Amino acid sequence: MADHECQREPQEAVDRMDVDSEKQSPLHDQVTVGLNRWSTMGIPLLLPLRDELYSLAATLVRQNAVSFYSENSRAARAYWESLLEQTTISTQTSCFDPAVVSSFRVLNGFMMSKARPSYTSRLAHVQLIYFFDAVEEKVNSARQHGFVHRAAGYRNASIALDIYMSAQDGVADPAIRRRQLLERKRAGRRWKELAGPSPLFLLVYSDAAERIVYAQLPPL
Repeated sequence: MADHECQREPQEAVDRMDVDSEKQSPLHDQVTVGLNRWSTMGIPLLLPLRDELYSLAATLVRQNAVSFYSENSRAARAYWESLLEQTTISTQTSCFDPAVVSSFRVLNGFMMSKARPSYTSRLAHVQLIYFFDAVEEKVNSARQHGFVHRAAGYRNASIALDIYMSAQDGVADPAIRRRQLLERKRAGRRWKELAGPSPLFLLVYSDAAERIVYAQLPPL
């Protein structure tokens, strides 16, 4: 899919990142900066809470984060660029174009593959969110031009999820599958938040981050 103007943000996020990981501040230092900022703002932190945040930061980051990033960042960047190439839709593409469903299926394959390193699934989850955002914009455009008629309270995100549903194979119970896809989307948003300024930052997170990202949220 040739036109990459529709989804510039994912690639620009990678381009902003210096591939020399030694130039990046460790997460522990970032937490320290945050705690100090809270203190200067007059927000008190109890000592146990501060220690817990330090401990959590140390748990979430790989023990060998610098070396792991150095050894895998080139392959991860190539993987990310390949993922974008296969799942970026042009500005002219309608939200109901078969290319949208095809891209969702490609993302499913990347997210569910057991043959690739674990970080590839994390990157695919992040791109799922970028892609959803792009599809929702297209749904909104189609609605404004009168091509989509939705019931009251049925948002653009719900229509985009309907399109994602159509990309699934072997759906026995649509209600169950819809909940599963919402969980997948929720996990993608968590990975995107953890990635911060660049998806490649996801390489430094340990398996403990996986347990946090995929933990069930309490019911509202």
